[in-house]
Amino acid sequence: GMLVFGKAQEAVGLDPHLTPAISGRMLTALVYERLVYLNDKGEPTAQLAEKWTNPDATTYTFALRKGVKFHNGRELKAADVKYSFERMLDKATASPWATQLSPIQSIETPDEYTVTFKLKNPFGPFLSVLAFDWASIVPQEVVTQYGDLRQHMIGTGPFALDEYVLNTRTVLKAFPNYWGTPPLVDGITFRIIPDEAARLA
Repeated sequence: GMLVFGKAQEAVGLDPHLTPAISGRMLTALVYERLVYLNDKGEPTAQLAEKWTNPDATTYTFALRKGVKFHNGRELKAADVKYSFERMLDKATASPWATQLSPIQSIETPDEYTVTFKLKNPFGPFLSVLAFDWASIVPQEVVTQYGDLRQHMIGTGPFALDEYVLNTRTVLKAFPNYWGTPPLVDGITFRIIPDEAARLA
């Protein structure tokens, strides 16, 4: 069935690299995914990255899961990871999260399923930083097509954007080709209901 959720306010935007507000991040966290996430114990756990190695204090190499699909049907590749992080670091993007990634010196993609981060200096919380929802992986062609992701979401997560009516509702539907455990609901409808009494009713 469809889960209906009442929201007090509309999302400021749907771009995970630009949205600091919880109203937007509660949507992007369902649509986009990261290389790793933090499990219930707060430990970095594999998500889009199947595994990783840390051969020295300033090098992290991630092996991506094969067969992961974006909601537009294209397979996730290392180039998408490189693009996503370079987009966040680009001053032109004006991401509020760019400073969190400042320890990154370079990003290399030796093959289609491998990404290597070189850091300027040892940085202990690096994996935890990658686990935040703003460190989501996005497809470059969608950003190119629309100019930004403020009203469009194409990720690899369990839910895909089905309908977006500003200040009215956002409808997400379960993504049938999701690589992980399928959602237990067919979709989620977020209705914008500013009045608390109306929301409760």
